[in-house]
Amino acid sequence: WPILSRHHICLRRGWRKPRGGQLVVIDTPEGHVHVANWHLGLIGGERTWQVTRLLTHPLFLESETLPTLVVGDSNDWRNRLASGPFAEHGFLPVTAPPSHFRTFPATLPTLSLDKAFQRGVFVREARVVRTPLAHRASDHLPLVVDFHLHEHHLR
Repeated sequence: WPILSRHHICLRRGWRKPRGGQLVVIDTPEGHVHVANWHLGLIGGERTWQVTRLLTHPLFLESETLPTLVVGDSNDWRNRLASGPFAEHGFLPVTAPPSHFRTFPATLPTLSLDKAFQRGVFVREARVVRTPLAHRASDHLPLVVDFHLHEHHLR
């Protein structure tokens, strides 16, 4: 499907490892959807700052009226982002409860680091891929989120 807009937002804080968020608006057969992807930092305060920076950034806010998914490696092993900055901005966790979405390390997943959050999206299913290839392909297992932009498509 055509990508209508794309942006990169710097999520680096101070001297820490470079981090960023990628934003796209996609023209799907059901309408436009806003998707953000990222890899957040390792320190709790840094992650909260990164989420807040992304969700309040003017480039993110350009598409705030669209159905939105935010996905990626959150490094949020304590699961604090869902009830913090995401809840404050009207996002709901897709990958809950965390015990059903353990993705790291791929060889023996014990932590739910890869997460998805939605606002205005109707999720049919979210799951972790646990195939032999997925276990070899990365140190994280992949997430799949099957969603629609309109509730009547779920039937």
